[in-house]
Parts: sequence; structure tokens; C-alpha cells
Amino acid sequence: MKININNLASSNFHHPRIFLGFRICILAIAAFTFGSCEDDRALVVVPDNFKVEVADHLKLISDTFVVNVNEKITFNFPDGCPDEILFYPGESGKEYRFGQRGLYIAADGTSFESKITVNTTVNSFDATVAKDYALVAVSGLGKDTVEEFDKATKTELMKLRAGSIVGTSLTDNFVINTSSSPLNLTAGDLNIALVAKSADATKNLLSIPAAGVVVTNTEIRNYGYVKNSFTVVNLKTMTYPQISNILSSATWAQHAPTKTTVPGTTTEVNNAVGYAWNLGEIGVSYAPAVTGTAVAPNKNGVTLAVNYPVSVTVPLDVTKVVAAASAPSESWLISRVVNPAAVIPDAATIIKRVDQSSVKYYQHIYKERGVYKATLVGVNVGTNGTAKVVREFVILVKNSTDNL
Repeated sequence: MKININNLASSNFHHPRIFLGFRICILAIAAFTFGSCEDDRALVVVPDNFKVEVADHLKLISDTFVVNVNEKITFNFPDGCPDEILFYPGESGKEYRFGQRGLYIAADGTSFESKITVNTTVNSFDATVAKDYALVAVSGLGKDTVEEFDKATKTELMKLRAGSIVGTSLTDNFVINTSSSPLNLTAGDLNIALVAKSADATKNLLSIPAAGVVVTNTEIRNYGYVKNSFTVVNLKTMTYPQISNILSSATWAQHAPTKTTVPGTTTEVNNAVGYAWNLGEIGVSYAPAVTGTAVAPNKNGVTLAVNYPVSVTVPLDVTKVVAAASAPSESWLISRVVNPAAVIPDAATIIKRVDQSSVKYYQHIYKERGVYKATLVGVNVGTNGTAKVVREFVILVKNSTDNL
């Protein structure tokens, strides 16, 4: 039942005494209906009467219980019936403290880092030709147009290696944490890019496998404990993938600037026309364009990558670039926007929904030794919002043979 006193106040009850008496009556009715678990009330009430009891387990200190691995622990709800009950067992990915945070961690997260892994090979090599491969952070791209890219701030993160033996795979890693330079976790949104330069457009051409660039944010959580000189080690790594496949249609694009600086010099020259990554170009297409059984080239005439390594390569129509074959080349492979501090908030188990009758208890099984904070949240729902109370318990999980 929904009662909206404000609507009644604006109705036809104009006489002060009549309206005052009517309002008192309505408030009395509202107070009575709030006592029902089934009512669809207009105003939300804090579920202070939501009680949780942990049964049949050794209680070390206030709100700290001991349970064995694979043993059921029971949470009883003797009184009260909030509209919803949420349960966070405190295990990795299911903690209340991390379920309440936003999509980004705090900048001082000491156990958090973002790791960029780049796997490269070369499909040609000439030691006499100067080259320059680098991982770069690019800011200010917005919608990733070529014009914005040319004006954007670019920060070199690291030089990428390339083996002298064609096809040799090398892996480089760049870590972003609270103190890393030139970027740390406060960097915010950015694009990462691979830049490949060569003093000769036909030499030392870089190649990246489909999963050759991976960006993953990781967080270490410690559930270990020491009790009476007995030590339990329990470290869990949470991963938050940012980029996992270079061929994802919405993730990467290539860009070949009109000018380049010859590797090893400060001389700026025209960039070799057509020598570019075999991927869609920024501002045109991220996805391979397929016509029938043929894969259409990008605007530089280079065949788009589908299921083979992404490479700096020559266009289909070589006659267009013969004159520039020995000119210096530069090509960029640029990611979508990523954030080195992005996370996925932890999730709760819904024990009771608003449309369900009251729940008397809930059981959970912990499968690994450790210390966890189990959190139960009682929520009442009204048309003017929600109200909740939080009940927390420390659960120490051990093997039955552990001597604590």
C-alpha cells in the first residue's frame, strides 16, 4: 500500500481542522503499516531490527568465529525482515569493502599495479639500418581522430626490443603503480601506442601476434593470519583485464603520420607512403572490412589484419610506393582508452529480494584457510530511496587438525 501525504495535502481538504485531523489519522495508519514486512510503503525505514546470529561455532572474541574448511557456517535472522538481504562472505572478489568502491582504486593502493605486456617479433632485419620501437602513452585523444592524435601529448614509457633473428619473439613489460615513472596510478584515462620507425621502409618491420599486447590491472589481497605462533599464508590476486587481443574490433587502430624523424637523428622528412600496420586507421575503421571472400585494404592500401599477426607491412599496390621504398617510415598502433587504476567492484550474493517472504537463515562454506570478514547487509526499499544496516563478523577458517 502506498501513502503519499504530500499529494493528500494538495488535494481538496482545505479546511485547517479537517485537514489536521485527517493528517493525524493518515500518520497513524502509516505507522501501523510500517510494522508489516509485506507492505509496499512510500517512506523508507532503516531496518534497525535486522539481527544476525552465528550458530554453533567457537567464538574467540566479540564477533569473531572459528570454522573448519568445508564446514557449513550458519547465519540466523531471528528478528526483523528487511526488504533485501545481501551477503559478502569476505572471500576474494566478494568483500563488502571493495563492493562499495567506485570503478577506480585509490591512488595509494600499495598492492595494486597495472601491467602492460608487449610481445614483438620482426619479419625482416638489417643491422645496418637504424630503427626505433617504443611503447608510448598518449593523452587527450578524445574520439581518437588523426587530428587529435597529432596534437596529443605523447610520453615514451619504454624502448621495445627486437631480436636480430627474424621471427624471434621478445617480451617487454611496463608496470604502472603508485611510484612508477613516467606514469603512475594517478595518470587517469590514456591510450597506449606502439610506434615502429625504420630508416628504410622495407627493413626491420615489427610484428605483433593477436594477443601480443595485454593490459591487466592486478590487486593482491591477503587473507593469511597468525594465531598462537601458527601461520596461515593466503594471498589472492585479483585481475582486471583492460586489453587482451590486438585484433578486437573496438580496441586498436593504426596511424601513419605525414612526417617522421629519421631514427638516430633529429632530421624530419616525409613519411614513406603506404608502409603502415595492417589494421584499420584512426577515424575510419577499427574493424577489418570484408567484401565477399576478400579482405579490403585500409586507406594506405595495406591489407587489414584478420587472423594473422599485425605487422608493419607494404601495401597491396606496391607500385604506389616504389619511389619511397627506401625512405624512412613511421607507423603507430594505438589502443582505445584505458585506465591504470580501473577495477570491477566486488559482488554480493542476494539472500532475499524485495518480493520474497522472510528468510530465517543462510549457510556458507569456506573452502580455504584464512581470515575473512563476512558482511550481511539489510536493506529497506521505499519510493524515496533505500536505507540499510550492516552486520559484520570475522571468520577464522582452519583445518580440523590445526592447533590454534
